[in-house]
Amino acid sequence: ARDLNPVRLYEGLLAEEFNPQPLPPVPDRWLLGGHNHPSKGWPDFVQAWPRLRIKPKHLAVTSFDSLANLPAHPIGRLPPAELWEQVDLLIHPSRGESFGLLVAEALAAGIPVVASRTGLMEELHWPFVFPPGDVDGLVDAIHQVVDAWPAMKTHINLAQEKLRLHFPASRAGAILCQTLGL
Repeated sequence: ARDLNPVRLYEGLLAEEFNPQPLPPVPDRWLLGGHNHPSKGWPDFVQAWPRLRIKPKHLAVTSFDSLANLPAHPIGRLPPAELWEQVDLLIHPSRGESFGLLVAEALAAGIPVVASRTGLMEELHWPFVFPPGDVDGLVDAIHQVVDAWPAMKTHINLAQEKLRLHFPASRAGAILCQTLGL
């Protein structure tokens, strides 16, 4: 019998993904990441919506699923550079992620995130998180990110430093090669 030594291998980010977008004075264009399934937290966002004291002028969703009666428009899959040009804030209420690539790509592009405390979020120590499935926490985290918006560049810079250090594609490739004995 062969001994298996599990290895944690995250997807890595390429240097060109670190292309910060300028932040607007207020976050008016939100993207709800994932798709309309309870595991992705969309029902939590639908419950949170009426309780938000600030709402975006534009709410986009990444899939073509219906989102109850919210004023959301689907954008489908876009290349990351094109996607992040259309977004000021990513809402990622997933109830479970092993990594959270969409969150990592958003932060690398300089887009602030409100996300459940899963996957990557634990390691980044990003301040705008909430327990998975906690609608009150989601509402609070959205309010906190909006309130902190004037200082958001500092938070983004710290997150990008951690992403560059811990999650470069070259590191993921090296771990994979070592694991495979190449």
